[in-house]
Amino acid sequence: MAARLNAIFFDWNGTLLADTLCCWRASNIVLEHLGKAPVSMQKYRAHFNVPLDQMYRAFGCSAQELIDRFDVIHDVWNSAYDNQVKKARLRRGARALLHALNKKPEHSVILSNQTIANIASHIQRLDVHDCFTALLANDAPGPAFVKRNKGERLNRYLNERRISRAIIVGDTEEEIDIAKEHGLVSIAITDGVCSTRRLKAAKPDFLIDSLTEIPAIADRVFGLQKEAA
Repeated sequence: MAARLNAIFFDWNGTLLADTLCCWRASNIVLEHLGKAPVSMQKYRAHFNVPLDQMYRAFGCSAQELIDRFDVIHDVWNSAYDNQVKKARLRRGARALLHALNKKPEHSVILSNQTIANIASHIQRLDVHDCFTALLANDAPGPAFVKRNKGERLNRYLNERRISRAIIVGDTEEEIDIAKEHGLVSIAITDGVCSTRRLKAAKPDFLIDSLTEIPAIADRVFGLQKEAA
């Protein structure tokens, strides 16, 4: 019988990649294109959500408008984002963390609403492509606008790879919700696309300000399992 494994699942945008400003600016360009007022970073963090149509409704867009102009919204956002993210760096501590985890037996996996092609290009550009066991993301852009599907990809991976214990790291309530649904340990990181107040209200297992805090948490989480065994 194959041994069961541990894993750490990382959200990509805002968690490992420091692109929160890019996402906010791209969303404001979409709002301008739709004739809506731009929003402050504070308001963006207060209302960011997946599915993304919920966020745009909070910013004054009607449900029908979002349906009718979906293709335009998608194209405008991606063009604006791609123009800005070309020089985005990893968040502080991410590179050292990923290389340290690469020496451990646990799987390090990206779990994202972004596309596989987009993430693959950035992890190659940033020279961390060899730090991940798997890249779980969308084949094409668009699904995150109308639904959450991270949990589906996560569940398949957990079952196929016989993961016995796992941590999920992210900057939104979505990752916390997924962790609760699948019995994972959640780590929420501040200074991403969700406000600290919202993250606290969602009650993650750990709330951190820096990725440098993760190794100690991982040793604690996975170490407790070994002791119990």
